[in-house]
Amino acid sequence: MYRHEIPGGQLSSLRQQAIALGLGGKFEAVESMYEAADAMLGHLVKVTPSSKVVGDLALHLVGAGVDPAEFEAEPGRFDVPDSLVGFLLGELGDPPAGWPEPFRSKALRGRTHKPELPHRTKRSWLRIRARR
Repeated sequence: MYRHEIPGGQLSSLRQQAIALGLGGKFEAVESMYEAADAMLGHLVKVTPSSKVVGDLALHLVGAGVDPAEFEAEPGRFDVPDSLVGFLLGELGDPPAGWPEPFRSKALRGRTHKPELPHRTKRSWLRIRARR
């Protein structure tokens, strides 16, 4: 746990996600990739949901068989998890240590992102409440 800094609560769920993705036999690689993904993202404070972004990236890189140094150098050549794009767009706020540049700019270049939940205006929320 100390080497890769996976929070204890996330460790068991990350293992289950790895098993579900067929990566259960590669969990040590996922742990190592978590460490590499964390370094790539600037050593985030790991709380939900920022720890999930790191885990999603680790699982993605192991599953795709991508070298983390290659991914960091040219992220535009690869698929990127939606959670990572959202994080890099600032959906979780600004990281205390700042943005991991130039990785952030390279990873976002030419990408569009659709948030998981639709943005609701105050007016649409009022209409929803009025229907209840």
